[in-house]
Amino acid sequence: MVFILMCCVSIVYGIYILDQPYSMYIMLKVTRVLLLLSVCFGFKYNPPHIDKNTSVIMLYSIYILGRSIIGGGDVLNQTLTIMTWPLIFLLFYSHTKNVMRHPKGWNKNSKKIEKIIKIYLFVMAGVSVPLILRHLAGQGRAGEVIFPVYFFLTMMSMVILLFRKKKLLWILPCLMIVLTTKRTGLLIIVIGIFLSQIAEYHRENTLKKKWKRLLGIMFAMVVAFIGLIILVRMFNLDIFERFMEMSEDGGSGRNKIWHRVYLDYANGDTIELLFGKGYQSVASMMLTGRAILAHNDYMEILHDYGAVGLILISVWIIQILYCFIKTWKRRDVILPSFCYSISTIVLLSVFSYLFIQSYLMIFIASYLGVVMALSTNVQTRKNLYEES
Repeated sequence: MVFILMCCVSIVYGIYILDQPYSMYIMLKVTRVLLLLSVCFGFKYNPPHIDKNTSVIMLYSIYILGRSIIGGGDVLNQTLTIMTWPLIFLLFYSHTKNVMRHPKGWNKNSKKIEKIIKIYLFVMAGVSVPLILRHLAGQGRAGEVIFPVYFFLTMMSMVILLFRKKKLLWILPCLMIVLTTKRTGLLIIVIGIFLSQIAEYHRENTLKKKWKRLLGIMFAMVVAFIGLIILVRMFNLDIFERFMEMSEDGGSGRNKIWHRVYLDYANGDTIELLFGKGYQSVASMMLTGRAILAHNDYMEILHDYGAVGLILISVWIIQILYCFIKTWKRRDVILPSFCYSISTIVLLSVFSYLFIQSYLMIFIASYLGVVMALSTNVQTRKNLYEES
């Protein structure tokens, strides 16, 4: 139920962004509330598993929620934005921990999620096409109108985890991202999938299999490049031109935004340096004449929640990287999807937004909850996945 509602939130958000009717705004708010309530209800059957992997992120979320409420504003919106994805992470982590001793139960649940993902990919593609067409026609604010398509980026971690050998399902998300012409999205798809295949190469245990995998990677790269050229010419996409402009436009003005955000933070008093200036205080700066975020999670967290907030989220990221390193050394079956996930987290959090944007983070949070729980026990992973 929780995963279905997660998919519904992203779909409703995409429909809302298209024309922004008030009725869809209400529907989006209701869906977000239902999601948070269903997550809380899920803890009735999956008692929260608090340990070193979950305590820091829960402390972080409680801290920034408290800091936001103290600063005033819409408490409901603050709660939905701040608490939803950390609780989803905790729920999926706890659920995975609970079913680790029962492989049949896990396999049954994973099959259900696989069916949901298949349906979701095609429904979300249907929602995304009008947004992409509007974007390519130059209508609406480029970042806003195309933003819902980024759900494909965050869902891909789960897709690679559950559909490692069914790579045809990878094509649709990749196609949608390419059509957006967004540089960050393209980098995530290219780097993330490439690293996932390097991870598959790393997992091979014989020289013959490694060579076979390497040749497969090279062939796939050639096919993907040819496909990209065809798409660029077919839809007259300006992908290559936009990459060439990066040195001139400063990443669509990100360097200037980061500089102004940092200066505003640095000019604060001691309390503001430690605890920040409050919920979405960057947006209130109206940096481009309208409310925007910093397009860098770490800069945003530092400005809004101070050094304390930045330290807490940094510790959690270090925990993720520690789990990733252990997974790499053990050549686990979850490694390819983990490589993609790390790429997504790094690129989105540095050049866009992820942790501060509950919409995008929900799928990554569910994925991290699963793999960080799985990474704690070798025998369990052997039971949960059938190795080829």
